[in-house]
Amino acid sequence: SIGLIIAGSNFHQQEVLENARHFFRKPEYVNPRYAVNLADAGLVGVISEILNIRGPGITVGGGAASGGLALHQAYQWVKSGLVTACVCVGGLSGFSALERQSFVNLGAMAEHSAKFEPHQVCRPFDRRAKGFVYGEGSGCLVLENFDHAQSRNVDALGEIRSASIGLSGSYSAEPSHEAEVRVMQQSLQHAQLS
Repeated sequence: SIGLIIAGSNFHQQEVLENARHFFRKPEYVNPRYAVNLADAGLVGVISEILNIRGPGITVGGGAASGGLALHQAYQWVKSGLVTACVCVGGLSGFSALERQSFVNLGAMAEHSAKFEPHQVCRPFDRRAKGFVYGEGSGCLVLENFDHAQSRNVDALGEIRSASIGLSGSYSAEPSHEAEVRVMQQSLQHAQLS
């Protein structure tokens, strides 16, 4: 069977804000599908319908780590034999102005200004980085077991030898180097690599 994992959560914040405006003016004009669209599982339903996926399907939310968490879960499903292939989709997060300003205030997102120059702002590994640069995009990756890929006569673009996840034990938005190193070491150990 084929599984589906959507990476992310709270995709519809802009829709929440727009429907709140309608609600406070005239409640009867709120989109009747708002409650269904608001649920993260709604995206699972839409993509499973488009691709006719009948296996297991979930959303995995973990902030900036959502994509990695989705791939970890897909790896576990394929490795265990629960599915022969798993479609992982990173959906668009429709941030409203409220979320964008909150990330700026938190110091996690670069603030756009009249002097905004992308080459000076988008530098994730530079000490002078101003936070992440908001953009919109979506991606999809398919993981499948080796036999399934061979039966389809496709060339594998890569192989996952191991995957690990772990918490830093903190509520802070600051990255934890200790936790990142620990998880990487666990993954290397499980893959029996130095």
